[in-house]
Amino acid sequence: MIHQDQLISLSDGTLKGFIKLSNKTEYFIDINLHANRFKCDRFLERKLSSYPDQRTKLLGDATSNADVIDRLVAFLESVIVPRPLPLHRNLAIIEEIVQLPDHIIKSMDDNFNTITLQCLDEGGRTHYLTVDMTTSPLSLTALLPHVPPAVSSCTLTDLYEGFVAQVSGYQDVWEVLEEVERGCWVVEPPPPSYHLLHRRIMLVDGVSLLLTFSPLQPRSLPRFSFLGPTDAVQILQDRLEERTDLWNPGSTVPENLANILQMELPEAPVQGEKDAVPNVPDCGICYVSELEGELPVFPCSSCTQVYHLSCLTEWFKGLPNLRQCFGTVFGECPYCSEPMHVQLTL
Repeated sequence: MIHQDQLISLSDGTLKGFIKLSNKTEYFIDINLHANRFKCDRFLERKLSSYPDQRTKLLGDATSNADVIDRLVAFLESVIVPRPLPLHRNLAIIEEIVQLPDHIIKSMDDNFNTITLQCLDEGGRTHYLTVDMTTSPLSLTALLPHVPPAVSSCTLTDLYEGFVAQVSGYQDVWEVLEEVERGCWVVEPPPPSYHLLHRRIMLVDGVSLLLTFSPLQPRSLPRFSFLGPTDAVQILQDRLEERTDLWNPGSTVPENLANILQMELPEAPVQGEKDAVPNVPDCGICYVSELEGELPVFPCSSCTQVYHLSCLTEWFKGLPNLRQCFGTVFGECPYCSEPMHVQLTL
């Protein structure tokens, strides 16, 4: 299906934006039939690479850009959206399912196309593994720092045991990330984000710090990246570089940051209480400070105007020169046109 509000028509006859399939998968397209141009994001490019003649067929005798999109959606629905598996395959899957303990089966669809398994790790966190039974090799999806690879021949029991082992390997880094969430004002990503090894924390008005941790040595010095006005950032950057040798793996991350930066780290505000946060600026797009519990803490590094992450993401998606790479959307600051990017949350 096509959402017209996600497509933009330009004066040169170009039609660009997002198309959405019935399974809620979205792809970015840029089409101009008169110019014989058909561009798309790398995800759709990979899908079409398996069908080298399809692009020519889509543009072949189409009468309009909308006709091309209708054909594209129909084609993608036929090759991407899962179809029911043969009966004998369903029976084999059922035999595997009955061997699994009930508590590890989260859900499955009526046709056994996808099955989601769950496990509880040592820290009490729940994790999910979704198995696409329609692909060969089987496609696996999980919110882990590294996505499990596709497998050609493996039972659900084997997949689950491998998943549990992989989850176990991230316990130390998740404990460190939870320390950060307890002791700092984390502005992104929203919890729980077990697949992401970074946390961006607020330091002072308009200045935040992006911390990225190693899954192998999470207690070691993380990678740092300051975001905010140049003058304010430079002061903290210089202080950090001068005092990194004071980083103590035996202390918590908030303790180390407070010691090295020589400052008291701000606590996260209580949701819904603007007064708990001094000098909360308005978002440069929606012109309010708090939007459904979200604060405008994503700054432009040039003009320092701040935005809600959700507002900035929607703004970028509406730009005619939109660029998207994996989970990152690129655009320009609405105020000063400085290049910016945001990471989409899952």
